[in-house]
Amino acid sequence: MSVNYRWVQWNRHSCVYDATAVGAIALFIGVRDRWFCRSPGERALSGPILLLRAFGVTALLLLHIVLAIGPPRGWTGGSCRCCTTVATSA
Repeated sequence: MSVNYRWVQWNRHSCVYDATAVGAIALFIGVRDRWFCRSPGERALSGPILLLRAFGVTALLLLHIVLAIGPPRGWTGGSCRCCTTVATSA
């Protein structure tokens, strides 16, 4: 830490990445919302239910993407007990 600490250090790469991620998420939710609004009759769901389901599916999709990417290359995992492997002697 220094005297001039900044929370987020925005540069061009992070702005483009964030804009792409937000755009992809909005596109996914919009396409999914339009696709499922076509169900006719009594089986048609209301807007808030469709939106909640879209957010749930998006959260699970993003979780899978993050877990597929994995931890950073130099990360040792020694910051908490749940991340470290404990060698037991027999």
